[in-house]
Amino acid sequence: MKKIALVGYYGFDNAGDEAILAAIIASLKEYEANLEITVLSANPDKTAKEYGVKAINRFQLNAVIETLRDVDLFLVGGGSLLQDVTSQKSILYYLGLIYLAQRIAVPVIFYAQGVGPIIRRLSRFLIPRVLNNLNAITVRDQQSKELLLGLGVKEEVRVTADPVFTLPLPSDNEIKRIIDNENLESNKEVIGVSVRHWQDNHYLATLATALDQINEELGMQILFLPLHHPEDLAASQKVMAQMETAKADKQVLAGNYHPQQIVGLFKEVDLLIGVRLHSLIFAAINHTPLVGISYDPKVDSFLARLGLKAAGKTDDLDASNLHKRVLKDWKKREQLEQHLKVRVDELEQLAKENTEIAWRLLTNRSD
Repeated sequence: MKKIALVGYYGFDNAGDEAILAAIIASLKEYEANLEITVLSANPDKTAKEYGVKAINRFQLNAVIETLRDVDLFLVGGGSLLQDVTSQKSILYYLGLIYLAQRIAVPVIFYAQGVGPIIRRLSRFLIPRVLNNLNAITVRDQQSKELLLGLGVKEEVRVTADPVFTLPLPSDNEIKRIIDNENLESNKEVIGVSVRHWQDNHYLATLATALDQINEELGMQILFLPLHHPEDLAASQKVMAQMETAKADKQVLAGNYHPQQIVGLFKEVDLLIGVRLHSLIFAAINHTPLVGISYDPKVDSFLARLGLKAAGKTDDLDASNLHKRVLKDWKKREQLEQHLKVRVDELEQLAKENTEIAWRLLTNRSD
């Protein structure tokens, strides 16, 4: 039986990263249903139960070493694991695990990563020295490739796409049950909103103003879709509290659901205003027109792959400009839906290449 270990930002109740994990597991199992997968997780019990895999505590070094000694491939990703804007600890953790796997002589694939920003000297020194000994490197955008090459990575870097583009979607009945349970049924068209805390949160007040303007003009239901619990729920409630829109016209998804279910819920909105990267990806997968607000270069990189631009940045968001952008996109939503369908089909094919490359490494190791 082939064995593989996975590490990423798993077990932290972040729907974006959990959707990545669900997609990776599903795509690998398509190749071999009996594949033994072990996930390094911050919440191993929940991860094991939710995905039907083995899971160990990512912070227990002895368990990690024992697992790496027993597997045929170590898959590092996806997500944004190599960035040091908020802290250098994350980069040191993941590079340390890669180095450990290399010492144990386990093949390592750097899988569908979004890289950067990298601002610290130590990070820039270590990254090429560790990644230049990898068995395969795939990244989810051209900017990540250029950053790695600029840092001195000599290995081939293949640009693919986020694994979530391969994630199977839930049934309509399953989504309807959630909508019924949350009392989210509406006879109005719906604007979805996905926000997060960022820096001083000043942009949340600006967003509240824009949403009031949009609601007044279009008369739409506004549904907040938190992706990281409980942080995004609190951020959503903060925006709602600053809005003048009638209480009946603004709602929030309160429950914490399986990532596939959350992705499916984005089909129920008619247009999305999103800050988190994976809120935009979830909307795109469902061909839901989307308006991005950028807090990080990875958001701009993804929007560029869709042929779109952000409506503004969190540090200088203008309510009037956002309002105008939403109205403009709303008027051409059918055209945007068709545009997204073409782009997403392309990204899905690229995302499948991640699994193909990983499977070749796994097969070569096991033969």
